Amino acid sequence: LIMWVTDLWPESVKDGGNLKSNFLPNMLLPIVKYIYKNCSEILVSSRSFINSVAEKTNNKKITYMPQWSEEIFTKNSKSNFRYEPMEKIEGFKILFAGNIGVAQDFDSIISAINEVKQHDIHLVVLGEGRAKKDALKKVEEYHLTNSISFLGSFPLETMPYFFSKSDALLISLKKSNIFSRTIPSKTQPYMSSGKPILTNADGEVSQIISESECGLTANSGDYKTLSKNMVKLSRLSNFELKSMGNNGKRYYENNFNREKILASLEKRFHEAIKK
Repeated sequence: LIMWVTDLWPESVKDGGNLKSNFLPNMLLPIVKYIYKNCSEILVSSRSFINSVAEKTNNKKITYMPQWSEEIFTKNSKSNFRYEPMEKIEGFKILFAGNIGVAQDFDSIISAINEVKQHDIHLVVLGEGRAKKDALKKVEEYHLTNSISFLGSFPLETMPYFFSKSDALLISLKKSNIFSRTIPSKTQPYMSSGKPILTNADGEVSQIISESECGLTANSGDYKTLSKNMVKLSRLSNFELKSMGNNGKRYYENNFNREKILASLEKRFHEAIKK
């Protein structure tokens, strides 16, 4: 049995669910330890997960194996999909795609947009989630309906269209020790799309964006820096934005290439079978 850990349990249950009590995580911990104990090998999607997983199991081989981007983001396949509300949005478009939950810290995102509402910057949000209702209330409260568009959910195959129509892509995670170790699954599709990336996140993911020189980073909850980075990106030339995006594509090919990762995984399977 080879397990691939893409989320730290029970820590993510507490932080992602915004739980005030340790009761549920403490109930889950023995189950997590039991599962890890009965694995032959454990893979982790972030290097920062290794110590946390190691604390819950003894003498298990733990190996870093990152996630990759689906081929629809890397093959540049032609699509006739078009969404009129997206076509009508003007200005510098920043796209957030994914779950709208507590973990994504929409309070900071909206506060950042409030700081730049005098600029020609527009946030486009794709997705649903339990924090959406509160986010919409805050948008109304700040009078930001002309600066933020919640377009709803769309099939995965339409994402390349929305990415191509955006000027920058946004990754956001709330301040948490666990989330600072996480590489959100949207990171790889974002990088492979060749668009500059903004972060509102601590730790691992911001480090990757900085290393690859494919965007600008802000720590979790630092909406002031996030807003300054939004303005800074919006003032760059098309050539500079393209160069940033190309840096992300190169980093993706070197570190998150689907074929390379799957070949490594297949090799691991064969080695496990031989044992």
